[in-house]
Amino acid sequence: MKQRHEVFFKQLEGIRNYLLKVANVTEEVAEIVPKGFKNNIRWNLGHVFVEQYAWIENLTKEEVGFPK
Repeated sequence: MKQRHEVFFKQLEGIRNYLLKVANVTEEVAEIVPKGFKNNIRWNLGHVFVEQYAWIENLTKEEVGFPK
C-alpha cells in the first residue's frame, strides 16, 4: 500500500497537469459554464484550490487555514 504522502504528491501532479491546461484562460472564458456542467471554470478552479488545502491539513494533521 502506498504511503499517504505518495498518494498526495501523485494527486498534486495530476491536478497540476490539468491546471496547466487552463493557465492562460481569459477572464471572459473563466466565466463560461461549459455545456453539461453546473459551474464556471473559475468556480472549479476555486474548488481545486480548497481541496488542496484540505489534503494538506489531512496529511499534516495541522490546520493551515484558507486565505481570503
